[in-house]
Amino acid sequence: MAGNPNTGKTAIFNLLTGLHQKVSNYPGITVERKFGTMDLSNEKSIHILDLPGSYSLTPESFDEHVVSDEIFSWIHGEEKPSLILSVVDVENLSRNLFFTSQLLDFGIPVIIVLNMMDRIQEGTLPVQLEQLKERLGAADVIPVSALENQGIDRLKDSIITNLNSPIKPNDKDIPFEITGILRSAIRPLFQFFTEKMKYSSRFAWAQSVRITSRKGAIKLYESGNSDNASLNKEKLIEL
Repeated sequence: MAGNPNTGKTAIFNLLTGLHQKVSNYPGITVERKFGTMDLSNEKSIHILDLPGSYSLTPESFDEHVVSDEIFSWIHGEEKPSLILSVVDVENLSRNLFFTSQLLDFGIPVIIVLNMMDRIQEGTLPVQLEQLKERLGAADVIPVSALENQGIDRLKDSIITNLNSPIKPNDKDIPFEITGILRSAIRPLFQFFTEKMKYSSRFAWAQSVRITSRKGAIKLYESGNSDNASLNKEKLIEL
């Protein structure tokens, strides 16, 4: 589970897992790592990780660094989840969906959970669910209210359905335009990601933009030039 702070993410986590939770700390730090299990009717269970709140995969805070490190470890094969629940505040979609769009780049099925439905009047949903699902390439879009415990059963059904369905790659174009000048500048990164690291086209473009927008990219560029070095996996992972 991932989402911006104050979206009610942990409240939904509690409703899905009940008392079946385990809280520990990430290695060497005091940020909590919350695990829970959601019981199924066939005596099986689903393991759920509740990540700290984060606004972006380009971290600015300590918690965001933890979230970014956790999520990017999935790309390199470490405990890759079968499904992501992206919790958003229905009253702040434009802000919250930025983080969701970054999660969608990873090629892992994403269920968008529209929380706090109790705060809007019936029939005034600011977006069409099917249009949002289709436009972003999400696995599903589920409206809920954690406060009033509404929509949680529907969310559980969607989780089970998507876990039992074959994974379909998110082949939607990245939700922003890359201009000709920027595209030319980041093409070497794009080619590195697609050819050397076997990333999908969407994720490779997104990663290239993310890296070149970070302060550390300048240091990487300067060190690469001064040492006559080429791009390598270790340097890029640092960013």
